[in-house]
Amino acid sequence: MAKTTPQLDTLAAEGVKLGSFYASPECTPSRAMLLTGRHTIHTGLQDSVIHGTEPRGVPLKDATLGQTLQGLGYTTSCIGKLHLGFHQPQYLPRARGFDRFFGILTGGGNHYSHATTEAFTTRGNSSATHTVTGYNLWRDDTPLSTEENARLSSTHTTTLYSLEAVRQLSGGLATGGALQSQPFLLYLAYQGVHGPVQADAAYYDGEIGRASCRERV
Repeated sequence: MAKTTPQLDTLAAEGVKLGSFYASPECTPSRAMLLTGRHTIHTGLQDSVIHGTEPRGVPLKDATLGQTLQGLGYTTSCIGKLHLGFHQPQYLPRARGFDRFFGILTGGGNHYSHATTEAFTTRGNSSATHTVTGYNLWRDDTPLSTEENARLSSTHTTTLYSLEAVRQLSGGLATGGALQSQPFLLYLAYQGVHGPVQADAAYYDGEIGRASCRERV
């Protein structure tokens, strides 16, 4: 009988299977633990994800893995989703131990248009909820321009982040240089596991999966 998850089966067979590990049921707490080495009960991020209107993040007193390795001479890069605080400049990736950053700051968004929708409620005599949608791709400390976002609008985030990772590794994580002698950290966090669930049409109708299964039979 043909397997229904050929890509996942291949990744598992060629990679490392983690059979016993610990994580939080949500994304921000898990990322906070991974990058600080501290249980989220100690960072105040144990309850939920960081929503777009929340002024909080990993406490500045808690060093991230990037900051620790920077102190040991590593070149560091973060690609994809960080989602550990973005309400003030000192919480952004470049201030938290990453020499380079390319990705999104919030919880998720459209994988093709690279736009994110957030809702917030104003308080007063007549409370009202407002919805705002905007582009959410950043390079280092600057959001991509409207033109850049339009150019990338046909590229799924998984492909986009993979291409950026290869580009940085090919460049040695150094401007114009070959692979450096000093060690480096590349933190690659794909956004594809988060909603909305989007993929190229070939995956929806099953053609790619069926072709892969036929090749493996």
